[in-house]
Amino acid sequence: MADHNQPHVLLWYRDDLRIADHGPLAYAYDMAPARISALYCYEEADPATGRTLLPLPRAMGAACRWWLRQSLHAHAKALADRNITLYILRGDPAQQIPQFCQEHQVTHVAWQRRYMPHAPTLDRWIKEHLTTAGMSVQSFPGFTLHEPWEITKADGGSFQVYTPYSKAALRQLDDCGVAHHVLREAAAFPPFTSSSQPRDTVDRENVHAAIEALGLPGTGEEIPGIPQTIAARGHAAGADPETVLHHAAAPQSAAISTNDAAACAAPAACDAPDAGKRTAAPTQQSPLPHFPQIAVPHPFALHQDSWWRYFGSYHTPGEHGAQQRLERFLARQAAMRDYAAQRDVPSQPATSELSPHLRFGEISPARIVAETTSRADADELVGSGWAATFFKELLWRDFAWSRLWQHPTMADAPVREKFSSFPWTWMPAVEQPHTAFAASREAITTAITLPNVYAAGGVSPRQQLMIELGRWQAGLTGVPLVDAGMRQLWLFGTMHNRIRMVVGSWLTKNLLIDWRHGERWFWETLVDADHAANPFNWQWVAGCGDDAAPYFRIFNPLTQAAKFDASGAYQQYFLPDAAQCTGQTAVQRAAQSAADELPLSFPDSDPVSDGNPVAHPRSEQPANAAVAAPCYPATPMVAVGESRKQALAAYETIKGL
Repeated sequence: MADHNQPHVLLWYRDDLRIADHGPLAYAYDMAPARISALYCYEEADPATGRTLLPLPRAMGAACRWWLRQSLHAHAKALADRNITLYILRGDPAQQIPQFCQEHQVTHVAWQRRYMPHAPTLDRWIKEHLTTAGMSVQSFPGFTLHEPWEITKADGGSFQVYTPYSKAALRQLDDCGVAHHVLREAAAFPPFTSSSQPRDTVDRENVHAAIEALGLPGTGEEIPGIPQTIAARGHAAGADPETVLHHAAAPQSAAISTNDAAACAAPAACDAPDAGKRTAAPTQQSPLPHFPQIAVPHPFALHQDSWWRYFGSYHTPGEHGAQQRLERFLARQAAMRDYAAQRDVPSQPATSELSPHLRFGEISPARIVAETTSRADADELVGSGWAATFFKELLWRDFAWSRLWQHPTMADAPVREKFSSFPWTWMPAVEQPHTAFAASREAITTAITLPNVYAAGGVSPRQQLMIELGRWQAGLTGVPLVDAGMRQLWLFGTMHNRIRMVVGSWLTKNLLIDWRHGERWFWETLVDADHAANPFNWQWVAGCGDDAAPYFRIFNPLTQAAKFDASGAYQQYFLPDAAQCTGQTAVQRAAQSAADELPLSFPDSDPVSDGNPVAHPRSEQPANAAVAAPCYPATPMVAVGESRKQALAAYETIKGL
């Protein structure tokens, strides 16, 4: 039993890796206990049995695991600067958390609430277990502006449409501001010391080694802001992660080796030839000066290499990186006030790009609102002002979480039930849990190396799906705006929001591939893949979710390019191979496609099976055509106009349901 005369507060960090505006940390400091500790539990099933006491939230995708490694290092340093050790746990939190608390004589536990499926049940179970053991447990809001159940209609029901939800949420912001959130600068948390926790007690080398022992993508690479002497000693000179990396008495209790194949949760983390090495990026004269000045590689080269190699040239994970992003955004708006007008233009740095920082809780949405409000004029906070428009994006995120709260199966089933009968191509075997990323890489490899596989004849439905999905994933559809977006996703782990809608529409409507294939690919490759926003936005663009775009609203990627990337700068940055292979720039290619509506040179094939009666229009090609070297397609893989007609015909099959 813990000694309550010597309070020991434990902060359980999850998706809230920050110091400022952190309710649990403020609670700990205000209590003035004898000790403060922090921990992060990398949640996974027992590797020996594959079981947990309770279901776990959805496992993090590969790109997010890259971000997590960087963010954990940044947060561990921020805590160490305050004389607080971040312990790293791995395994089933229902076993790990109570055991840690018992072993370390914890008296008080605090965490920030989370809302994804299974998490509230898991947290309640742990709270009951700890309370029964005599500990005090406190939880706090802070991940969203409003908790998922807070904004309701007059009758107490939940909103299913965004516009009335946002109006109600904005009224609450106007009435209460963000006063109900903890807003406390990081400087308000000085180094914590006590007789039980003297100064300089954190073993930074072992904390570093414990994080590296998780085997996350990028393991062994340099971490900005982490002294290389610590990184080198902690990773290579035998520092013992067991003093910080804590395990339950289970098979995973053995020391974790970063060379252990089991530690590489993402297949790409183990199979890259130069994994663990920092690669210098060649430079080019960029049409987008605010983008990293690199020579954008061909998809074939990207997929043969460490796929995360360029993430660090675009992102700075961690709380400091979040603060820099916010300051950069607000400074631009102070000078140009162009967010409302320019946020749909992918070649302009007009958006905040705060979504991955929000995903990991490196900055609170309340802080964003408070800082924006203090920097905007009164007329900019209402109507179509840039600040009001920006707040609506934050509320869209809240709305997604409120809908996930009502529909916990959102990532797996359409909210609008009739779309369960829609003739999309869906093959669960291509997207099995824990193997989705490996299967997608297989699809990409197939699509790149066998572009004319149809010519051989006898293509199975699964092979056809693998090829079409793979060409979309690799940015080789022959539609420049779609391909530029997919290249940005693979290269930097992000994609401009306008382009996300375009590529989603192309997959689900022009190619008639099930939205779940796209949702799973984004889950693996986006650094901001969010439990609520990712499936919610995919259902929105596919037309099968709450307040979704009508199915018949099909984004034409050619007119979208003409409207939002008229100069072609965005497309040209990500598609240098378009001009090399076709003799035309990306924007010239788009103009030709718009005029000619030519299909890609693939032979006609049987309609995709599995209940899909719709065949895409393709042109004939001799069966003995040679397999060409990877090159940018000369024409789109399906004709934009004809495939739109096919999509509308497919919708007619469920329209009356």
